[in-house]
Amino acid sequence: MYTLMELLLVGTVALLIGAFLGWALSKLLDREHRSERAAEKQLEQATANLKSYRREVSNHYVKTAQLVDELTESYRQLHNHLAHGSTTLLDIRGRPLMKTIPSREQIEAISQPATPLIVSPPLDYAPKTTPREKGMLDESFGLESARKQDQGSDDFSDIYPAAHMPPPNPKKHQR
Repeated sequence: MYTLMELLLVGTVALLIGAFLGWALSKLLDREHRSERAAEKQLEQATANLKSYRREVSNHYVKTAQLVDELTESYRQLHNHLAHGSTTLLDIRGRPLMKTIPSREQIEAISQPATPLIVSPPLDYAPKTTPREKGMLDESFGLESARKQDQGSDDFSDIYPAAHMPPPNPKKHQR
């Protein structure tokens, strides 16, 4: 059988092999975790960069809108200055050469009506004058004149104008 020394030697060797395999496995798994952590860091960094970029773009357009408004106001002031000068400095009778441009507040005051306009959708039927009157969607709408014709004469000239015409003269077309 096995001696105590052999059993201790085999146990020590197995312990050393197990420790080495555990160490190697932990290093291998740690590399995978490190690459996952690195990918997560890159994703967080890219998200932060995108948010920063969006903020910069938004700020850029806000600033651009402000500058365009200022430029528009400057042009309006320049035009009004030239219009005022042309009417006061030039000796022109009749119409002025240039008219002044109203300010934004004046334009907004003109474009907004004092009372709100009430808009209703278009009617897709003929409105009734009395509640008992038949509407346009009724099956018998417009058939009153046909009923009168059935009761009276056979003259359908109001419904079919060609029905009241005299028959053609056959002698007129013969030679």
